Amino acid sequence: MKKFCIYFYLNKINLYSFKALLSPLDKYFDKVTNIDFFIHKKNLSIYDEIEELSKSYRKVIICFSIKSPEIFEYKILIKELKKRYKEKIIIICGGPHPSGLPKIMIKEGADIVLIGESEETFLKLLIALTNDYDLKNINSICFKENDLIIETNKANYIDINEFNSYSEKFNLYGPIEITRGCFYACSYCQLNSLFGCRPRHRNLDNILKHVEVLKKYNLKDIRFITPSLFYYGTDNPKKINLEIIEKLFYEIKKILGGDGRLFIGTFPSEVRPEHINNETIIIIKKYADNNNIIIGAQTGSERLLNFLNRKHSINDVINAVVLCKKNNIIPKVDFIFGTPTETDTDTRDTLNLISYLVKLGAIIHAHYYIPLPNTKLFGLESTKLTPETKKFLEDLTSKGFLYGNWKKQMLISKKLYQYYNNCLNETSY
Repeated sequence: MKKFCIYFYLNKINLYSFKALLSPLDKYFDKVTNIDFFIHKKNLSIYDEIEELSKSYRKVIICFSIKSPEIFEYKILIKELKKRYKEKIIIICGGPHPSGLPKIMIKEGADIVLIGESEETFLKLLIALTNDYDLKNINSICFKENDLIIETNKANYIDINEFNSYSEKFNLYGPIEITRGCFYACSYCQLNSLFGCRPRHRNLDNILKHVEVLKKYNLKDIRFITPSLFYYGTDNPKKINLEIIEKLFYEIKKILGGDGRLFIGTFPSEVRPEHINNETIIIIKKYADNNNIIIGAQTGSERLLNFLNRKHSINDVINAVVLCKKNNIIPKVDFIFGTPTETDTDTRDTLNLISYLVKLGAIIHAHYYIPLPNTKLFGLESTKLTPETKKFLEDLTSKGFLYGNWKKQMLISKKLYQYYNNCLNETSY
């Protein structure tokens, strides 16, 4: 019987996390030759898969990547796996939720938590586990030892140019991460606590290598992962580097030829409203194969914009929508409802702005506030929507002017708030 195997519970929600986590193994696979790797097959039950693996290996290392709204189903899953397999398994949890609440995640049954970005950490952890090395020498992890929960020192941020945004070995591809970290510490967003407030950009040659690899596998729709597309290549949040952005798009289109598509400002990235101007519109029109872009407004209240630390104005949003429509680009504008401290006046200002933007030709993407750990708003309760606000959103939806999972998010938000309170009241963490 072999000693170790590792199993990744990969699904469409955590694909981007796992392709980053597994990318170092393309380069350093020779360092973990004493371990076999398996990826969840979506047509099979995780319990059936672990059952089969447990027959051939003395230890099965199970890896989960978890976002906060998923924690309830993962709690049940971890508890059941522990009940069935006890010491036969080692459960490693990473992703935004465990990173924000690592010690609580240990209490939920995880054996080890990866904190923050983990390309380097994960590789070191695998080497340590398979060679019985001391885990305390690995930065940015949390684990339990002799009934004591240990959280190690934070690792330095990585150079993303050292790691790919795909894994050929595990056949994992998708949008290219071109920037990690964000200038703007929005109060509801967990990004800064995970990746820092100084963006790290993937260099041009590295991005073009990614495009070549994707094209080789006939993956010719090019999309990006970035907090905000138009600050690629800059170290100044107030200055767009138009030259390097246009060079990036030009070189990508050159590689694709006429046999691929470039998506600019669509999911999973967006564009900040103040970055929409005559110059960026020209670039979008010249290179983009999409006819719409996502613009992050979040609220129509100037007070709330300041409270959320958005660092743009209402006029920035209006100007962005006007410029888009003038150039036959459909503006899809994000708004978040139910943020803590939101007043009736704030909501009324938001609904008035939405009505105005819809008249200008915008489509609205409505969200409801989701509380996330390690954010400035963590611990504050969401604001309930009035019947009038709900009706407003439903009416716009019926007319085709609004979309989004805000109703489902309302339920998740309430459940998460209660969960956080229970966890923090039961522990000293």
